[in-house]
Amino acid sequence: MRWSLSPDDPLVYTVLTRRLAAAGEGMLVDPYFKAEYLRWIVEATSIKRILISKKASAKERPIISVALGTLPNSHTIEVRATDDANLHDRRIIAADGSVQMIGTSINGIGRHETSMISPEPAIAKA
Repeated sequence: MRWSLSPDDPLVYTVLTRRLAAAGEGMLVDPYFKAEYLRWIVEATSIKRILISKKASAKERPIISVALGTLPNSHTIEVRATDDANLHDRRIIAADGSVQMIGTSINGIGRHETSMISPEPAIAKA
């Protein structure tokens, strides 16, 4: 299945929020995640984990730490950074193990034409 996320769509974040909400208490993998989206994730979804890249987020990590310490209910979410150089693709891993791939980082949604896809099970497992 494929969902288009167009910058021309005034409801682009509604589509993305629904896809994240459908993941339940899953994980968002976004090496380039920005702290400014943390409140939205906490308030509008049930996502419990976010995985970011240490290299890509070096300047953002301290800001994320402050946000986690000050936002209401941010104690319900865990943000970890990996130094794995292979982490590049953005995806949502649902609580049930299903996977959705996102063509751009969350901070690019609404600025770039992109898509979300649900890959075949064998690809998702990899």
